[in-house]
Amino acid sequence: MQKIILNCLLLICVSSILKAQTFQRDNRNLSSTVRKKKVPENPYKPNIIKLNLSSAIFKTIGVQYEHRLKKKTSIALGLIFRPGSPYPLSKLITDTSNTASSKETKFAFSSSKYKTLMITPEFRYYFKRKTPKGLYLSPFLRYRYDRMKFDYHYFESNISSQQKTGTALYTDQIFGGGILFGYQIVSRKRFAIDFWFLGPWALYSNSKMSSRLNTANLNEFDKAILESNLEQMMETFGWNKGLTWTSNGFETKASGWGLGLRMLGINIGYNF
Repeated sequence: MQKIILNCLLLICVSSILKAQTFQRDNRNLSSTVRKKKVPENPYKPNIIKLNLSSAIFKTIGVQYEHRLKKKTSIALGLIFRPGSPYPLSKLITDTSNTASSKETKFAFSSSKYKTLMITPEFRYYFKRKTPKGLYLSPFLRYRYDRMKFDYHYFESNISSQQKTGTALYTDQIFGGGILFGYQIVSRKRFAIDFWFLGPWALYSNSKMSSRLNTANLNEFDKAILESNLEQMMETFGWNKGLTWTSNGFETKASGWGLGLRMLGINIGYNF
């Protein structure tokens, strides 16, 4: 009788062990299946193409492409182009109620044709592991080229006392770099909103203004009047020196280091 009881107990123990092993194996299989079906850590696509809404206020075309590198980093390239149009502050300068601007300054700006090209590569560091979504810090470089043509009045007293009109060309090349803070929102439907703030940058500017005309027909008084008419225009661009005269016209140059600021801006885009 005791042997029968012992055998029964032994069978019960063996059965329990086999059931426990089967349960553990099934549990591991279930865990493996759950892990396979786990939602990805970063549900967002690696690329975004964006349109710059803030640049549109100034009648410019701005686009940016961003590509994710790792969990917290990405690179981006922005392009801004402004086709030929009046200088951005022309309306303010030429307003009839503006008594601070001279008649000749208003004439020059009202005739202006202004173009801009900006190229801005960026490296972005996101503070959370969901690039390209969230708060980011972005070191950037920037190249900017400005070009503006405008008309001005002058006299050739040596041959005539009639007022004439000349055309001058202003160009400015800027190189620099800085750092930018921003925040990007990406929805599950792949719609993106990218806005930035507080973007100081250091820059080096090399600018020039020149015009071709026959200076043999101008006396010293004519040159002084013309230079006086352009003085306010030059001050607008931060120049504090006069014109250099040649037989083919005049020119003036300025270069140096300065500080800039990327103001508040916003992009909208598509994540793919």
